[in-house]
Amino acid sequence: MLFLQTMDVEVFENPNMEISQGAGIKTAQIITNKNIDIVLTGNCEPNAVRILNLSGIKVITGINGNLKDAILEFRQEEK
Repeated sequence: MLFLQTMDVEVFENPNMEISQGAGIKTAQIITNKNIDIVLTGNCEPNAVRILNLSGIKVITGINGNLKDAILEFRQEEK
C-alpha cells in the first residue's frame, strides 16, 4: 500500500455527524467518491463497513488517540 510508504493522509470533517439516521451510509458514500484505500476510525456501523468494503476500502475500527499514533500503530500491525 502506497500509504504505508508515503504516509499520505486525508482528513476531512464529516458533514453527517449530527444526522440521527443514515449518517454512516451517507458518510460511506462520500468516502467512496474519494481516492481512499483505508479508513481508520473509532467506530463504523455495519452497513457503512459493507459499502466501504464493496468499494475496495479497508475499514479499521477501534482507533483511539491522535492521528499520528493511530497511523504508526496501523503500520506496525501491517508489517
